[in-house]
Amino acid sequence: MSQAVLVVLLKPPPVARKKMFQWTPPSDNGGHFWFLKEWVENMNWAALSQSSQAVFPVLAIHADSSGLCFPGEDRIAALSGITEKTAREGLRGLDGFPAYSGFQFYKTGKGKRGRKYQLSLPRAKVDDGQAFPFHRIIVEGGNWAQLLPSAKALYVGMRYFGYFDEYLYHEYQDENFSFCDDEGGVFGDRKCDFCCADYIRLARYAGIHRNQVGKVINNLIEHCLAERIIDDGRELFKVYLRPPKYYKTSCLNEQLMSRRKSK
Repeated sequence: MSQAVLVVLLKPPPVARKKMFQWTPPSDNGGHFWFLKEWVENMNWAALSQSSQAVFPVLAIHADSSGLCFPGEDRIAALSGITEKTAREGLRGLDGFPAYSGFQFYKTGKGKRGRKYQLSLPRAKVDDGQAFPFHRIIVEGGNWAQLLPSAKALYVGMRYFGYFDEYLYHEYQDENFSFCDDEGGVFGDRKCDFCCADYIRLARYAGIHRNQVGKVINNLIEHCLAERIIDDGRELFKVYLRPPKYYKTSCLNEQLMSRRKSK
């Protein structure tokens, strides 16, 4: 007599999904890193590929006081407004940039392999005029991700040429702003600088073609990082240290999901 055989079909264990980056509401608490002007003056910034220019500020806003940071590739890509493949190319392209010291692999708490990046950033405010603050709200508010690659390049160039002018600030930004020279005053609380550099110089120090500059400035204006003004018949620009407006988290996440589905 044959015996019945009971066959039990076991379901395979669920595959753990990688937790992907999602945008969260930003907090403009004044966090920033110091961007040395010599990186622009010595043409180091202009020599970078546009993918490297996109990822560098994203790394820098995550760095601790020793310059160490651990953002994942999906986070870097999303905050930079590029694909993960392009982000990897941008990270590789940072080799040789003075502020970038390289990366090392490390094992995460879950036993996976991650990367930790080492930057060489000024630890505190440097002498006036030698650096400008790059505020993390530019990145975390979504403005950086929305920019054209050439606009990311030019924003840094315009910050390099930017200057503070008390008359222009009262006339075109805030007539009631109170100025002082301590750390909480003009260098800490101002919303914008002014830039009147010609297009040829802007293009050269950003590493873009001069014929692109007009279009690229319009892109910066569209995404709330610059504003065109006419003062006594001359064209100049407000360059915002912090964007006066940033993007809704829901819109950024919808855009991110659409990009991932199209891969």
